[in-house]
Amino acid sequence: MKRILVLAFAVLLCLATVTSLRCKTCTKYEEDSCVNGEGICVANKSMRCGDLFTPENDIILSFCAQKFGCEMYNKENVANTSSYVVCCNRDLCNGQPLWALTNETSPESDATSFPEKL
Repeated sequence: MKRILVLAFAVLLCLATVTSLRCKTCTKYEEDSCVNGEGICVANKSMRCGDLFTPENDIILSFCAQKFGCEMYNKENVANTSSYVVCCNRDLCNGQPLWALTNETSPESDATSFPEKL
């Protein structure tokens, strides 16, 4: 019986590890490469991976983002002269220049959490 409980606990532990979303972090980019603050953050269920872009589509920051903010600060919801956020929900899917993003990237965006999450 103890073996079954240990095995069940190990399976649950592995499942919990698999479901955690890992995101890239970076506090400064130069020419699409991270030059400061490179790392990994772990997002909870209400979060996504996010990148902050300039109006000229240059990447500024990478971070763990709040899901609700992804919708609020995406390119469609901000002025053309404002920075905007692009979010995604796969492991390590952020931290790429905009031209490198694939169709798998979610249209969600979030700028509400970048100062707190870096």
